[in-house]
Amino acid sequence: MYTSDECPPKTVLVVDDEPMITRWVSSVLESRGYRVRTALNFGEYKALAADRSAVPDVVIFDLQFGAHNGFTMWLDRNQAFPDAAWIPCSGYISDQLLEQMKLERSVVLEKPFSGQRLLQVIELALTNQAQNNHAKPVYREA
Repeated sequence: MYTSDECPPKTVLVVDDEPMITRWVSSVLESRGYRVRTALNFGEYKALAADRSAVPDVVIFDLQFGAHNGFTMWLDRNQAFPDAAWIPCSGYISDQLLEQMKLERSVVLEKPFSGQRLLQVIELALTNQAQNNHAKPVYREA
């Protein structure tokens, strides 16, 4: 647990329809002290969004997410978890999508990514969230 001088661990919600990815991301984050919740489909995501007892600090979501793509969650983010840092990820990030994310001032995580890259992007998003209540810079690996 944590002492009164320490911050409680941050909670990350991982939304991806690929179980291997959610397990790997969970493992990386839990090894660094994050609490992790996962959703493998849109129904699980909506159930977690309705459960106000476990509001995440960060939501990492796949933009290509089954029948309900990640844009549905992105558009719903202010109703679901308005104070969370939202990190879209995808195996394909088009220039058009990158421009849209710039307008939204979002951090973007491009698949495949390493554990180190995942942690860097989460820390960047949390830092920006603390400063401005949302992520600002668009970060794309060259």
